[in-house]
Amino acid sequence: MKETNEALIIKTTLNSKVRQQEMMENNIQFINMKCHDLRKQLRNMRDRKDKLTNEDFSLLIDSLNFFDSSVKTGNVDIDALIQDKLIYCNSVGIEFTSLIDGEAFKSLTPSDVYFLLNNIIDNAIEATEQIKNKDNKVITITASLNQGVLIIEQSNYFEGKIEINKDGTIKTTKKDKKYHGYGTKSIAYIVKKYDGKLDICVEGNIFKLRIAI
Repeated sequence: MKETNEALIIKTTLNSKVRQQEMMENNIQFINMKCHDLRKQLRNMRDRKDKLTNEDFSLLIDSLNFFDSSVKTGNVDIDALIQDKLIYCNSVGIEFTSLIDGEAFKSLTPSDVYFLLNNIIDNAIEATEQIKNKDNKVITITASLNQGVLIIEQSNYFEGKIEINKDGTIKTTKKDKKYHGYGTKSIAYIVKKYDGKLDICVEGNIFKLRIAI
């Protein structure tokens, strides 16, 4: 029996909550570690009698840049979401670049905005975490209005094989197909809800997603 949209959303929401809890715990540990390192650096400088070295200065700047990396999209809910993903990506060695105009999402409900962006980014993070080549651990996402149309574009490298279903969603490669593979289906559901268009393609080892609403 074909799964209903309601059941799809419930399953995706439950999976998303588990994932968010894992990320939150990881972020707390990472922030604590950064604070510990910063305190250690400051104590070392206090105890030393010589001047501040270039290496000390660079370490301090890196630490301060991390804590000062506030996200400002024009939408506080999107800011909080992107900030969480940015911290997580930083902690696992993923370069995450976002250029998002929060004002461009005015036609969507706040819950749909969160659900859409969260699934897009989490799918990208999950794929990128599997990559062995550190240079390819890169995720980019942009969102803006183009002649009144919301355009979201996201890309990331991946390893392995991606198969695309007839409806434009990704065919999961995971063994537990019952509970996985709902991310892109949920994205497609929300896009369809607003009479939008979802395009997913693969160019070499680069995954690309484009949404127009």
